[in-house]
Amino acid sequence: MTEFVENTGGEEAEKQDCELKACYRLMERLKKEFPKLPVCLCADSLYACENFS
Repeated sequence: MTEFVENTGGEEAEKQDCELKACYRLMERLKKEFPKLPVCLCADSLYACENFS
């Protein structure tokens, strides 16, 4: 599965969507589609101090 980092709503946005928000959306979709699938994630330092599961 993929999740794009993009703005929605059709209006000019003040800030761009961020990688962390896209990760949250992807995690929700993964949990819904594959509830029993064990997953090991490898992430960069952006996620070192954030909970993203």
